[in-house]
Amino acid sequence: MSIRILIADDIEETRSLLKQVLTLEDDEFEVVGEAGDGEEVLKLCRKLNPDVILMDINMPKMNGLEATEEIMRTYPDANVIIMSVQNDTEYLRTAMEAGAKGYILKPINHEEVSELIKKTHSKGMNRKKSQPKEDLKDAKILSFYSFKGGVGKSVIALNTSVIMAEKLNHKVLLIDLDLHFGDISLLTNKHTEKNVLDLVDDDMTDSYEAMKNYFYNYCKNLDVLYAPLSPEGADYVSKDIVNRIISTAKQHYDYIVIDTGVNFHEHTLFALDSSDKIFFISSMEMTSIKNSKLGLGVMKSLNYEDDKVEIIINLTSEKFGISKKDIEKVFDRKVSYYIQEELKPIRFSVNRGQALALDSKGKMSRFYKTLLKLCKEL
Repeated sequence: MSIRILIADDIEETRSLLKQVLTLEDDEFEVVGEAGDGEEVLKLCRKLNPDVILMDINMPKMNGLEATEEIMRTYPDANVIIMSVQNDTEYLRTAMEAGAKGYILKPINHEEVSELIKKTHSKGMNRKKSQPKEDLKDAKILSFYSFKGGVGKSVIALNTSVIMAEKLNHKVLLIDLDLHFGDISLLTNKHTEKNVLDLVDDDMTDSYEAMKNYFYNYCKNLDVLYAPLSPEGADYVSKDIVNRIISTAKQHYDYIVIDTGVNFHEHTLFALDSSDKIFFISSMEMTSIKNSKLGLGVMKSLNYEDDKVEIIINLTSEKFGISKKDIEKVFDRKVSYYIQEELKPIRFSVNRGQALALDSKGKMSRFYKTLLKLCKEL
């Protein structure tokens, strides 16, 4: 198997000469990419996953040492060889502190660089063999769905994820799959973070190592993949991409929580089909109950069993003329969870952009206690 090499140097002639010598003189080498600046190195590294990176120090936008530090934060097993004109022990020490595995002087002696590449790659392979492998998981998928907006679906999905991650110590990925109008970034006050559209634009769906750079770590054990910032971004996220993200992430999490769109578009249907459990959110308001009955009828036609679909009634209050008994009669089935109406703490949480489940006072609410019960019963 060939050693896959990424060459990073701001001088095109240097890159071209290195590529020519390496590929012509040794059939063990394959140059898979070239970069002219530090930022381009990071993009290509995520995309190509090279075995060895030949990194010049003096490059625009981001120098080689800064790029090496960034690469090592994300890929601690990466094999970076620094190329420099500086024959100085201080430069060598700085390169090693940045995470480089080798250092070679310019002008490059091609026999020396070939030998150093092979040696660095061999040591890297031995390090990987000696490291314990991650036990792959098989995450359960939980989808939160409603047939009408304004019933608190996203708030419930977010706080359920926080409780499972922080309180119950499960490793959780929350995916905002309401690709047109996702609110999770707003509810967490992180609308400037990377989102699924960035992941697609950078073509980073081939591996978990590439994808995880687009997940935001919101709290202990909880990562979040945000929806596009604008509705038109949904057009660029195909069902196949969603499938790849979920299939890959399943091996690294205990639970994947999906906040779906308020529709039956193909992304939503794929999420519902893939789910181990669907939580159907409604409220005690007549139009919501009517729409929820229609939505449950669609799920029945999709052959979802009753034990897969659990009903949650949010904003529960019988002071407006509808009782729990009335709702269960309309749905012709039992409601799994009733969440009491507590508008003040919920609105405060939403407006502040912080999950109620992370607030010490919020943990005293009936909202939190009901969701904690739900999580423990999974």
